[in-house]
This record gives sequence, C-alpha cells and structure tokens, in this order.
Amino acid sequence: MWSLLLAAALQAPLDRILTHDDLRGATVGAIVTTLDGTVLYERNSDLRLMPASNQKLLSVSYALHALGPDFRPQTRIWRLADRIAIDAPGDPSLSLADLQAAAAKVRFSDVAPIAVRQAYRVGVPSTWEHDDLPNRYAPQIMAFFLRSRRVSTLCGKRQTGARSRVVWSDGPAFSRRGLFKGVRPFQEADDRARRPAESEDLCRELCAS
Repeated sequence: MWSLLLAAALQAPLDRILTHDDLRGATVGAIVTTLDGTVLYERNSDLRLMPASNQKLLSVSYALHALGPDFRPQTRIWRLADRIAIDAPGDPSLSLADLQAAAAKVRFSDVAPIAVRQAYRVGVPSTWEHDDLPNRYAPQIMAFFLRSRRVSTLCGKRQTGARSRVVWSDGPAFSRRGLFKGVRPFQEADDRARRPAESEDLCRELCAS
C-alpha cells in the first residue's frame, strides 16, 4: 500500500523536472524502483539510451558525502616573481566580474606568463562518441571556465545575404576589454606551480567572495 502512495507522490514532481524547458529536445529515460523491484516511477524506461549520467550520479553522491553540502570550490589567483598562477578546482560560479576584480589586484595586464593548474585532466575522454563532440552537451572537460561555460551571442538584424555580425555578451569579452592585454598564452602548470605559503593571504583575499 505504501508503495502505491509513494508512486503517486513521485509522479508529479518527477514529471515536472523531466519535462522542464531546459530539457527541450532531449530524450530522457528514468525508472525508480524499490529494492524488491516494485516500480514507483518510470518514463521512457524501455528506450535504449546511453547511460552516461549514471556515473555522474555516483560521482556527485560521493562528493556530497566526502565534502559535505556546504563545500564551495574556490578559484585562487596569485602573483609570483615570474608568473601569474591560477589554481582552478572547477568552480562553476566564477564570473567575468570575479576575474576582472582579480585582474585588477594582480595586474594581469603586465607581460607575464600565466600558469594554470586544473584539478582534473583537460580534454575529451577516449570513450566518448565522436559523433557527439560537435554538440553543446559534450564540451571538453576543464576546471577553469566562466559562467558554467555558457556564452550568449547576439546577431543583429542585417540585410538579407549580408554576413552576420556576432556580438559576445560576455565570455571572450574579457580578452577584448584588455583583461589579458600583453599576457602570453596560458600554460598548464604542474605541481611545482602550487602557491607558496607566503601567498596564502593574497589567495584568501582574492577568494573571499
């Protein structure tokens, strides 16, 4: 009896999540069962889909257990004698405004190399389907990015047949506005580029927000 009540309680909230506008155009399959196999909820459960998100569920569950619900990754930026160092743990909340504020403090406009140490390997896993790579749902994995790696573009109305002029609302704008003017290309840093102890105060100041 209780399983029928639970199934009825799950139907509306899960349907609302799986039919959200953010999933428009996506094919979603889900099934929720009890340990004895009683089906509590299902949607497209008979479709053959690539179960890529199963690993994500396990990874997120482990991170929540190990780090706790209040954990927030912090991108740390500091200046060394011969370079600017960035420690990128994969902060999805990093914004253009945050980067501009940090640039003003450590003088990104100086001619100096930037060393970036990312928390995990950058690139595309070898097991990903090649046909998926051009799509927006399969970007390269990286730990240093702005606005959850989303960039808006605006195309103004022009005469038919004329080339469109694309205006970036943010994202690459930091380069256009001179944030990295004169700075040499990014370099992937190894463990030797970890911040020294005397840089801790600067790191805390930059990441206080």
